[in-house]
Amino acid sequence: MNDKVQKIIKFARAYLGVPWVHQGRSKNGVDCVGFLLLAFKSVNVDIIEIKGYSRTPDGKKLKEIMDNQPNLIQVKKNDLMVGDILLLKIKRDPQHVALIVDSDTADFGMIHSYNGGEKKVIEHDLADYWKRKIVSVYRLAE
Repeated sequence: MNDKVQKIIKFARAYLGVPWVHQGRSKNGVDCVGFLLLAFKSVNVDIIEIKGYSRTPDGKKLKEIMDNQPNLIQVKKNDLMVGDILLLKIKRDPQHVALIVDSDTADFGMIHSYNGGEKKVIEHDLADYWKRKIVSVYRLAE
């Protein structure tokens, strides 16, 4: 794991427990997109800001935006590594993003700001439930 990925994960873990806030971009509250934008910006990686989105997914817009990020490359789902970003579908369309991290109890864990359940930034194992929701996987370009 490279130095930038370690710093991103350290930053992400410092946000554990921060409340979920739609389009939030601070320690007062973040949504899944804002959380990842802040994490990558913390190590000076340019990520195109995603703005003006609704809570309800609008087709393939998030996937198109992720596919066109200048510092991310798409990788195969079965080639996961710590530091990768998951694009997930919760119901039908891609509408959620999460960061892959190391785990003591599974192959991988994930950190994300999630509006379901606890409504805050959480970390847990990458369980089969979440694996089935993966649409795409992105990695920091070197």
